[in-house]
Amino acid sequence: MVKYPSQSANSDPGALHAGREYPRHIYHATIAPVTVSSAQEEAALGPEWSRQYIHRCYPSVRYHWSGKTVTVQNADEDTTLEGGWAGTPAAFEAYEGPRRAPMEQPDPCKWLDEWSVPGLSSHDRRKIKAQLLRADGAFQRSPDADPESAALVCMRQAFEGIAQVLLDAELLTRELLRAVQELVWNSAISGGWWRRASETRETIFPERLGRYWVWREDSREARELFRAETREWEARLLEAPERKTPAAPASLSTPPAEDLPNKSIPPSTVTSPAPEQASPAPAEGDCALASEAHRIEALAAYTKSWDCSEAALARRARVDPADLSKWKKVSLPAASQKNARIERVLKNNEDPTPLLQHRRKY
Repeated sequence: MVKYPSQSANSDPGALHAGREYPRHIYHATIAPVTVSSAQEEAALGPEWSRQYIHRCYPSVRYHWSGKTVTVQNADEDTTLEGGWAGTPAAFEAYEGPRRAPMEQPDPCKWLDEWSVPGLSSHDRRKIKAQLLRADGAFQRSPDADPESAALVCMRQAFEGIAQVLLDAELLTRELLRAVQELVWNSAISGGWWRRASETRETIFPERLGRYWVWREDSREARELFRAETREWEARLLEAPERKTPAAPASLSTPPAEDLPNKSIPPSTVTSPAPEQASPAPAEGDCALASEAHRIEALAAYTKSWDCSEAALARRARVDPADLSKWKKVSLPAASQKNARIERVLKNNEDPTPLLQHRRKY
């Protein structure tokens, strides 16, 4: 770190010695200060340099959920960081520590009345509410030592209970199992079980899950939550007697239209099917990808379908995340190969490329 000589209130902050014009420090908004020895050297620097101190945004330290830090040298490096980073460690404090929930009034049943399932009776809805309350009670009784693990256990309990209610009502389908997952995530966050979440998007919460933005990248257990349970219930569905009229998929507790980036999102992007059933994104050159709003919708459908981040799509398309942001804003040239690769991945619904994780050393 460069150390600057102390100056009195009335002295020139660029002068190195009182009463001497040179040598002196000259400042720049993005480049480290330099010392000049003459007026000729000062003039040669150009008009963007100043004798007055200019605050520099970079280099700057960024902090991560995992405890890692990184120094970014410029805005481009800052932009290419994936989610989970903040400019201060204080950004994480409200979501750490024993049992501290950011929700003012925890309520695991907050979104249940808005959860739409065709054919679901009020009696069965009360049964689902009972399952959520039982899971909430189990969480309140769990030890404080590891609230994240306790939350995952209770979320599995709620998932199993809700799936059983729907199976008994002859409403359960593979598509509805995915909707149950989202309901449980919404309930866990609104109930204060899962604390690393916010109702608004922040850099430390890059992933959308139902009505919330969450962080779960550093927890493999959280990212693979419900995978085994879903397979078990799919097997039970195969073994169950055939029904005359299978239920239609539930709405996925999506926020009201005024909370979404684009109020004209078609219903097909609201209910995202399982990965193996996902519909391809619009074809390259299709008018459905002509605007920024439509591109945001296509990315949201892809990331929800594969349960991944936008960065995973960028890795699949072999482009920098910054280029994906430019594509989203329709600022990449239409004839660009990067543009073509991104839209090919969306069109063919190609599987995302996960980030290779390196085990931390303690």
